Amino acid sequence: MDLGDAQCLALAPISTTEKAMKVISSSLHRILDYGTVLAFAVAPFLVPLSGSARLLAVVLAPVHLAVTLATRYPDIPRSRPLSWRAHGMLEIAVGLVLAVLPFALEWKGRNRNFYLGAAAVFVIVWALTDWRERHRRAIA
Repeated sequence: MDLGDAQCLALAPISTTEKAMKVISSSLHRILDYGTVLAFAVAPFLVPLSGSARLLAVVLAPVHLAVTLATRYPDIPRSRPLSWRAHGMLEIAVGLVLAVLPFALEWKGRNRNFYLGAAAVFVIVWALTDWRERHRRAIA
């Protein structure tokens, strides 16, 4: 498959089955992003997290806020530097890293469970989000 084929696939209509599985719109996703910022901000105190797991949550809250504020969501007319598709690629990468990190750093108990749960949420939200929403609106 050459680049032209890939571009055609990216703009191809979504099947009814695939569309039904993409239940999270960009506007709902944006709300979930702000909720994620809040979760990382309060987790060190409510879970509570400790050590490097605590520090990571404290760092991830403003980083995720910056990514959210920089994202060009399809339903927002303002120009922002991070494309909706790039946001999606970054999100799945973070989800996968969060799934591996507790094992790589040998975290136990609450630290491990919080990040495994966060990883699951990231991957599930990514899988259910309509990342092609912008293309369909442009075609329609």
